[in-house]
Amino acid sequence: MDSGSAEFAGCLEAELRFGTGLRRRCGRHRAEPTEHAPGCWNNRWVPSSWLLIDADLAWTHARFSDNDPAGKRIPNAVDKVASIAVTARDLGPWSASLQWRYLGSGALIEDDSVRSHDASLTANIRVTRTLGRVLGSHSELALDVFNLFNRRVNDIEYFYASQLHGESAPVSDQHVHAAEPRTVRVTLRVGFEWSPPFDAGRRSDSEALGDVMTSLTIFG
Repeated sequence: MDSGSAEFAGCLEAELRFGTGLRRRCGRHRAEPTEHAPGCWNNRWVPSSWLLIDADLAWTHARFSDNDPAGKRIPNAVDKVASIAVTARDLGPWSASLQWRYLGSGALIEDDSVRSHDASLTANIRVTRTLGRVLGSHSELALDVFNLFNRRVNDIEYFYASQLHGESAPVSDQHVHAAEPRTVRVTLRVGFEWSPPFDAGRRSDSEALGDVMTSLTIFG
């Protein structure tokens, strides 16, 4: 089993962020210094030649370094991200992987009084089969299922004032971009070898490879 971790700190003279022009900092071009203290922990375990398990965790401590009374939190900077993936490989022509992804919550405004919704947990699965005997040694058919359990989660959230038709004044509220529902994608990749004009920089003119790829995506 391989395991490693790292922590470091850094400072930026300005932070690139989503801006609406309706809040402090948002929409302004003022240079705002920030401090970051992220870290990560990565693990890989290969219990057998055909089984691979990856587990990763990342965290951050992101803050504005000025003394603005509005607060020090950097909007949309999530606190933690994690993933676990189990991969079965080289089972004859078959391979498969299952991945869980955890996205933590984060402050949506500088004083941390509004945060994104509860952390989301989604799962993706991928199954592939090589098609060497049918279409060549570099060809494969893949089936991907994203958001396997069809969870209702958000890819990103913001907090700002907006005004809908019929409202007398702007209202400050959370705005979200919902994640895609369960999605199935089938991809066929066909690889081929070709012989280009001789190139002195290439060891062999038969080493060049090409790909033709097509996919079908179904939302369900």
